Amino acid sequence: MADVIASGKIRVVIDQTSPVIGTKIGPNDYRGAGWDVAVELARRLGVTVEAVEADTADKVAKAAIAGAWDIGVIVSNVDNDAAYSSAGVLVRVERSFLVPAGSTWRTVTDVDKPGTRIAATSAMPALDAMKNVRTIVVPSMDAAFDLVRSGQAEAMAGAKPRIAPYLERLPGSRILDGAYGYAMYGVYGPKDKVDRVAYLKDFVVSIKSSGFLQSAIDRSGAQGVLQAP
Repeated sequence: MADVIASGKIRVVIDQTSPVIGTKIGPNDYRGAGWDVAVELARRLGVTVEAVEADTADKVAKAAIAGAWDIGVIVSNVDNDAAYSSAGVLVRVERSFLVPAGSTWRTVTDVDKPGTRIAATSAMPALDAMKNVRTIVVPSMDAAFDLVRSGQAEAMAGAKPRIAPYLERLPGSRILDGAYGYAMYGVYGPKDKVDRVAYLKDFVVSIKSSGFLQSAIDRSGAQGVLQAP
């Protein structure tokens, strides 16, 4: 991390699609466990933290190619594992369903019933594995919600922190208990910065064992967020 310390700042790209990782609330300021982790890393290094604007995977990749970020707190998946060096998974976020007031379902296992239509922003193996479910893929969470509100779908699927804001828009709606899968988020560094990634791996272990990460998760107030082992 010598180059980061010498520069006096650490440039961090945050996954802005997840409220638990980082929701922008002002210039260079976010609310979420991922941002808290970035701020703590900067504090330990004795540098300032600078947010890099990149709200899609494509923008994250382009910024990486341009050398515009030092670390990423982004979704943990096979694509990012191939493109960058993982320093460890921070959190697992439960995926569930939002159902309207008239639904009798209580847990995610209740969903797999004949004729069930699920609105989702992408097809997922976990949904495809449900024998009786038809997934309606739509371009946005708002579009998924509109299908539920209009009765064209029995439920909308998504990570609990992402579907929770829709509860107040549909009185009596609720999020089902349990999870049909998980979205994972972790810390990444550039492939060519071996020493940096080694430091980051130790850092991730430290914030888990010290309780810092769990405290950051608790402060976020997001539903269904678990510290990764």
